[in-house]
Amino acid sequence: MIVCVLLLQVVDFDTMPSPEFNFQVRVEDPDNSDSGSVRIRVTDVNDNAPVITPEYDTATLTEGPGTGIDTPVGDPFDAIDIDSGENGQFE
Repeated sequence: MIVCVLLLQVVDFDTMPSPEFNFQVRVEDPDNSDSGSVRIRVTDVNDNAPVITPEYDTATLTEGPGTGIDTPVGDPFDAIDIDSGENGQFE
């Protein structure tokens, strides 16, 4: 016997309240029956790209003393990745 699970919505680890599904299965024939528990664990994948805001900025850099000197350029920006755990980390 093969049991199929029909998903009625997209499974997204990053937005699920719990990363697993639990349900009961019961099988019967005319004389006997049995039941069991099924647990499906959803694992995370790196499916969301990091987002930088603002997307585009303009800066002016004045010629200066040379290389090796940190010079701030433009306004600060924010970067986020909505993936969970290690998949949400970036450098």
